Amino acid sequence: MDALGREIEALKPQVRNMFISSKGIKKKILFTYLLVTLGLAYHFEDEIVETLKDGFQKIEEMMAGEDDLYTVSVIFYVFRTYGYNISSDVFGRFLGDHGEFKECLTRDPKGILSLYEAAHMGTTTDYILDEALNFTLSNLESLSCTCKPNLSRLIRNSLGLPQHKNMEILVAEEFIRFYEKEEDSDLTLLKFSKLNFKFLQLHYLQELKILSKWYKEQDFHSKLPPYYRDVLVELNLHTLTYLEPKLSRVRIFLTKFYTMQIILDDTCDKYASLREVEILVDIFESVV
Repeated sequence: MDALGREIEALKPQVRNMFISSKGIKKKILFTYLLVTLGLAYHFEDEIVETLKDGFQKIEEMMAGEDDLYTVSVIFYVFRTYGYNISSDVFGRFLGDHGEFKECLTRDPKGILSLYEAAHMGTTTDYILDEALNFTLSNLESLSCTCKPNLSRLIRNSLGLPQHKNMEILVAEEFIRFYEKEEDSDLTLLKFSKLNFKFLQLHYLQELKILSKWYKEQDFHSKLPPYYRDVLVELNLHTLTYLEPKLSRVRIFLTKFYTMQIILDDTCDKYASLREVEILVDIFESVV
């Protein structure tokens, strides 16, 4: 981990310089999407926040005349990811005379995939995104059979679970594989993402080691009958929604909390009457 950490710190200024030197706000936002999808955004939060703050003030100027589906979808996705309420009307430029998405868009599988991902960032009033989701779902399956294998794999994975609903670390793992085979991939950024992913893996394993030691020290096996689920690793996996190394204590605490929750739940299933469970729930609710 120390060796990986040193390599990461050595490469970080180069990647930061790539980000800062990107020409124009639009290019910086597209680069931000790469950082987010490769699991690297947490290294450059200050730069990203400043870029989006500046970009949102110039959103109309930036989007004027932009007719590339991939670019518009990615910009929309990034702004919504960081909490900016960019209007879904930006997709109106891709509608035909009858209010449906233009059929010519189906010749752009990468753009369709990006629109599909963007459609999952909608609210209950973003009706155009409902139409976008229907349109992309009706085309992506067939497009995955005709496009390049590298993009086909990414499409199929996204259809299984879109990026917005997936864990950042799992998205990064898949996208690193995709990015590595792209002709225009940047070798420095690719190396940085691989080193970062390996570092995170080792970091998570260190946490699991700590948790395993704690679990053995509790000696649940001798203290309790074998009625409860022994799923420490599975519970720990759920905490990896918090990607960053600095959130280590959060992941460890949540895993311990989930473990006690599972034991309590299984105890109620095994031994408690309905009335006893109701009383227990009332107690918890009164405390909250």
